[in-house]
Amino acid sequence: MIKIDRLAWRLAGAGLLIRFGLFLRICLEPGLAVKGDSQGYLSIARNLLDWGLFSSSPQAPFLPETFRTPGYPIFLAALGALFNDPVLPAIFAQALLGAGSVILMWLWLEPVWGRRPAVIGTSVLAFDPVLVLHGPMILGETLYVFLLIAACLVFWRERESAGIKIGASCGLLFSAAAFVRPISLYLPLLLFWFWKKRGRAGMAFLLGAYLLPAFWIARNYQTTGHSVFSSVAGISLLRYPAAGVEAMAGKRAWDEVDQELRDKVDAENPSGYANDAAKSAAYAAAAKPILLRRPMTLIAYLSWGMVKMLAGTGLEMLSDLFAPGAPAAVEIQFRPQATGQGTLSLLKRRPWLIPIQILYMAGLAMLYILAGNGLRVHWQKQRSEALILGLGMLYFIALSCNQGYYRYRLPMLPFLAAAASAGALRRT
Repeated sequence: MIKIDRLAWRLAGAGLLIRFGLFLRICLEPGLAVKGDSQGYLSIARNLLDWGLFSSSPQAPFLPETFRTPGYPIFLAALGALFNDPVLPAIFAQALLGAGSVILMWLWLEPVWGRRPAVIGTSVLAFDPVLVLHGPMILGETLYVFLLIAACLVFWRERESAGIKIGASCGLLFSAAAFVRPISLYLPLLLFWFWKKRGRAGMAFLLGAYLLPAFWIARNYQTTGHSVFSSVAGISLLRYPAAGVEAMAGKRAWDEVDQELRDKVDAENPSGYANDAAKSAAYAAAAKPILLRRPMTLIAYLSWGMVKMLAGTGLEMLSDLFAPGAPAAVEIQFRPQATGQGTLSLLKRRPWLIPIQILYMAGLAMLYILAGNGLRVHWQKQRSEALILGLGMLYFIALSCNQGYYRYRLPMLPFLAAAASAGALRRT
């Protein structure tokens, strides 16, 4: 039986207390939990329950959904089957999953770096504001981070001695995470090279990671004619890096260029699109020439996107929860400028957010310093471990910086937390 330190339970309990407080806030106004992508997830969950179909269409004919993957809608559908309306049960379950992530992080870090360094990494998962504030939202981040940490825990512990069953189980955990957030679909290919036994156990790891996604790709090909795991990639390619590059080059607002590019592609397809996968292919084809034509602007855009993703504090999420009647802030993460207008205007209107902004940015700076030190220390002693953590962080930065959105920093947190624990080792 696994013995868990009391300190781990205390950290998980403190994190759960905060999350439960946010759950109570949502109980007063459940509509605050449903924003952006939330409605799409709920629509799919309803269709799964009512018709057994994976589609976000509000009524027949139900077009096959390829934009979103089935992980989070299945989670919502399961809760909907038990409680009719899944919103509040999902928020409550995500509070528990958030606490569970803390325990899993402790089980990963404490045996490797010891009790006191593990507190630092575990505290990141317990108290990171952006992660905590995604808990009371109908979004897949909390479930995704839980599954990703579980997969990383098994991988880290078993990569040198795993048998076929453990290798396959580890791969299945990475597969489950990818079905919630497709961003980690290619991560097992990167981690495979760190299996000590790349024979049967390594092959079982890859089989577990990619067997179910292969079936999903085959399903999408059969229903749409396009071999994609998710059609989000092509649509995002046009809307963010292509539109952002054009906006930077022409010194225009991102939203204007985004709308202009989409209107142009849509006009070239007057009969419309048979499905999201076809739309994704058309958008991707239009985006590629723009990106190839302006490589230096693309580098500048991605660089600013990385800075904004790593430094974003999510103040508007906190503001929306506790001052929902006030005017919404501009979504600055999509602006091509370095800071945009949203954060500054939000701080001017709500000065009580200023100390939170300062403290969170200071905390992020300390986290990155500790993580960098951890990679340096490990490079001198355990290069393979330093490479796992460093390449894991670079993988998510490379795939996420095109939108410059703090939400996409969350997949990095387990790797950052582990590296920060290693960076604190010499201080103990």
